[in-house]
Amino acid sequence: MFSIVSTGGHTAYNLQHFVIDTAAEMADLPIDVHVGSTVFIIENSKYYMLNNKKEWVRVLLGSGIASDSTLIYDGGELSSGNASYDGGELI
Repeated sequence: MFSIVSTGGHTAYNLQHFVIDTAAEMADLPIDVHVGSTVFIIENSKYYMLNNKKEWVRVLLGSGIASDSTLIYDGGELSSGNASYDGGELI
């Protein structure tokens, strides 16, 4: 099964992006949202995406197309004191 999350360079709408404080809150997340919706857990800095089976699956950022020294940047503010940024190339 597949889901379209973008077509012709345009992002699909209805994707939800959640931020929760603890992993325990995962149980409270809805699964009746669009496949490709995401959640970030603050306490452990883990990122999950809803798959076609309606399961929240952990996604390892920077572990696919990007090399080890490349970070995937979402537009947030970066500083040298930010532990999530090591000065590597941003894509």
